[in-house]
Amino acid sequence: MARIICSDLSNPQDRSVLIDRATEMAGPVNLLVNSASLFNYDDAKMFSQERLEDHLQTNYLAPVELTMAMHRIASHSKLDSLSHVVTLLDQKLFNLNTDYMTYTLAKLACHSSIRYLAQCCAPVLRVNAIAPGITFVSGEMNPEEFNKAHRIAALGQSNTADDIAASVLLLDRVSSITGQTIIVDGGQHLIPRARDVAFEEP
Repeated sequence: MARIICSDLSNPQDRSVLIDRATEMAGPVNLLVNSASLFNYDDAKMFSQERLEDHLQTNYLAPVELTMAMHRIASHSKLDSLSHVVTLLDQKLFNLNTDYMTYTLAKLACHSSIRYLAQCCAPVLRVNAIAPGITFVSGEMNPEEFNKAHRIAALGQSNTADDIAASVLLLDRVSSITGQTIIVDGGQHLIPRARDVAFEEP
């Protein structure tokens, strides 16, 4: 049975009790997928401290704090298998451009935390990440623009939501994997570009 818990991940108070609320409602949580993300456009000319702080709250601080909440619970759990956190990043971290500046800065910080958190949280919690490419229509894109952007990849198309789900399951099933980031993007990161994929056509 699915249970829904509403939470504002930009709010530190909400984040601090989310895992405890989930545990009280559904029992021990042994897999957390950090997929929530703020994705607002800016570049260096538009930079502001407020924009950066907004992106850091959801895209960096939330995954770190929720991971540590999982570690706290796992440290006192009697589950037969290791608990696991998988955080969604972005292929653009491996193919940088200047669009979505504060989003990218926050995701870069999150990526840098994965290996370190895996070290800190072992042996009771595994920490991994997935870096997908463009998956859904976003921002002001129309379906035609999305289809063009989706094809800018070494394999001729980026990933689907099913690819992301399958990658999460792969990481979760192989209990010896921790501290790793898997790029799941059809090879988008292998094609250098000056701008974000949303702004370039094949």
